Amino acid sequence: MFKIYVFSICLALCVCSAASAQSRSINKIVDNTTLNEEEIAKINGYATYWTNALETTNGKDLNDARKKLIAPLEPMVGITPYARSIYGNSIKDGFELILKNEDVNQMIAVNALQVISMLGTDQGCGMLINHADINTEKRSALRLWASVGIGTTFQVGVLSSRSIESTAKLLPKIMARENDWYTIARQFDTLASLQEIPGLDNRAQTELEALSYELQCKAIVTLLTNINGNTDGDSRVLALPVVLPSILLQLVEPAIDEGVRKSAGQEILPSLIEFVATASANAPSVEENPSLNAGYRDSVLVSGNIVNHILGSTNTSNISLVDLWNSGNSEEIQKQVARWKKLSGN
Repeated sequence: MFKIYVFSICLALCVCSAASAQSRSINKIVDNTTLNEEEIAKINGYATYWTNALETTNGKDLNDARKKLIAPLEPMVGITPYARSIYGNSIKDGFELILKNEDVNQMIAVNALQVISMLGTDQGCGMLINHADINTEKRSALRLWASVGIGTTFQVGVLSSRSIESTAKLLPKIMARENDWYTIARQFDTLASLQEIPGLDNRAQTELEALSYELQCKAIVTLLTNINGNTDGDSRVLALPVVLPSILLQLVEPAIDEGVRKSAGQEILPSLIEFVATASANAPSVEENPSLNAGYRDSVLVSGNIVNHILGSTNTSNISLVDLWNSGNSEEIQKQVARWKKLSGN
């Protein structure tokens, strides 16, 4: 009996010792350009241990596990591409199981996506795109954080410009299918982030800046067209007071090629004018919904500012578009729309 007792204690100590070894930091390993089998095993053990630890409903433990998983990926650690690949492969299988499980606590899944976004790899991008798309991910919280994560992945500065480009080009179609306005707004943020990717040469950066404008224009035209088609009001309009001011700032950004900015302005101009016209005509249908009414009103105001900037004109009415909207003066708004169309030649 005593021998069994001693054996049990020894076994428990061995298990605790193995777990402790697996949980230890690998920061001093992952910055090596070459790795031996023992070091690879330590990386795999660390990834497995903390991926398993992520599956908890305890807030503190969940936060600690996420931080431990991100720790080897922090810039000051200097993880090498080889170690990054090994580490990414190590956490991939466990994370896929977490993300595929629709019954899993969504906070666990969100934390998994936050770790994936820090990988900065093509493999990580593929996982994020999959969970940013409503066709393949029905949970809105996961679509939101996957969309945010794509932008984070771009900023890690590991992906090639070609990989960034191919991933970014998928977003406008994903955005066209999205019905959550806040997720749409963050997806626009991700497209705008293409203008500030670290570590690229001047040529690649210039190309991505132009691509950022191109994709944002494509996405905003599609969004406005979809909103205009819903005469009873569309909750996606709530994204516009967030997105349109950003677009206006980009259109006046002197650091971006003037030709790119001018081309972008001309591309979105007809859709913005049509949005103001349609929103004004359909205003009575949203009057009873305060948040939706405010969303349309604010969107009309910023749309008007962008249109006036593109056309180099000013509002000829002594009353602002907001006041016209609040007073229900659709007739005067339509007169302004007619002036814009005349100036634009549409």
